[in-house]
Amino acid sequence: MLRKERIEIIGILFVFVGIIALANSFVGITGYAVFSGVNYKGGILISLLFFVIGAVLLGMNGQSGEVLEARVRVNKKDKNSDRAYVFDDIKMDFGGGPITYDEFRRTIGNYRKESGGEELVEVVRQEYGSTFRKAAQSADQDEARAGKAFLEVLGEKVEERKEEKYELDSKEAKRIRDSFRSFDGRINPQQREVLSDNGLVYIQNHGKGEHPKIFYNASFLTIPYTHNIDPRAGLNLAHQIIHLIEKGRNKKNG
Repeated sequence: MLRKERIEIIGILFVFVGIIALANSFVGITGYAVFSGVNYKGGILISLLFFVIGAVLLGMNGQSGEVLEARVRVNKKDKNSDRAYVFDDIKMDFGGGPITYDEFRRTIGNYRKESGGEELVEVVRQEYGSTFRKAAQSADQDEARAGKAFLEVLGEKVEERKEEKYELDSKEAKRIRDSFRSFDGRINPQQREVLSDNGLVYIQNHGKGEHPKIFYNASFLTIPYTHNIDPRAGLNLAHQIIHLIEKGRNKKNG
């Protein structure tokens, strides 16, 4: 693995050799030759060559540190290919740059065939495991599949995230049912209080042919007109109100 630290060391060595080569070019002044048989111009060229290579390596290493977080990406146009899943190798474990799922799988497979290869796999797991787990928990299904695929290569499986559905407290649900059991087509003060306590808004429309509505966030239900006291109509409305609350809070939590 070509690690970030190794690139930095190699870059420093090249710069150091460039300094030595530059010192060699002044043999006529110092009286001491570092490399025998190299003239003044040759020493300058060698020093410049090593300086440039060292500067490029150190520059590459510095740019890799500017990326604060590795990301898992998906090529939407080629989702069914092993090259569709890509992550950013900011740690330079695989030479840097974007690494496809196919490249990652083959490299990890080769590590496992080598003596001490599992230690290399563990290094990769420590450096990129959190990135893959974060992707696996993404709301984007394609990104989640990509994160799980990378984790499986490392021998780690992710449990499916279970959606917890909100259910109204049984006591509050009973309060709503009891309150609306006597519903006669009009919302009385007690029923208004129950609605308000649960974050619902009652709108009494005065337009011709318009029915009153009960709102919860962006959702609402229409209150039917009735002139007879029918317990079934009241209970039916109570169930609709309970469903409206649970639907709205599930949507908010999701």
